[in-house]
Amino acid sequence: MPDKPKTLKYSISVSSKLTNLVRVLEWFEACQSDHMPNSFWLPSKIALAEAFTNAVRHAHRRLPETTPVQINLSISRITLELEVIDYGAPFDLLAHLARQPKVTDLYATHGRGLKLLESIADRLEYRRLRDGRNCLYFQKHYSHSA
Repeated sequence: MPDKPKTLKYSISVSSKLTNLVRVLEWFEACQSDHMPNSFWLPSKIALAEAFTNAVRHAHRRLPETTPVQINLSISRITLELEVIDYGAPFDLLAHLARQPKVTDLYATHGRGLKLLESIADRLEYRRLRDGRNCLYFQKHYSHSA
């Protein structure tokens, strides 16, 4: 029986300050695995930056800066999974994406992040957790071999 592929798991929790984006991205870089091709690493890093920024700017907009954003990362030989967990009010991701214009204004100052996440992800979900937090789930496949 073949060995089950090893999955590397990482987690970080930071306060809701946009300046913590640097810390989050440094943490992400430190987690990089030899399993994942570089051509998939950069888009995943961009997705993380967008997800974290959205959690701080939107979900935690009316919450204290001390409110944590938790990020979980799992890397296997074939996928990268990110969970960005916040304490904000829930929203309907699919309805929000459906309301977005089909053509993105490249010069817009905001409103492109979720469409960008959707375009990078192989799977993108937003769900309410049992403990009352929200989880933005991002999955990217980079190998279709088993």
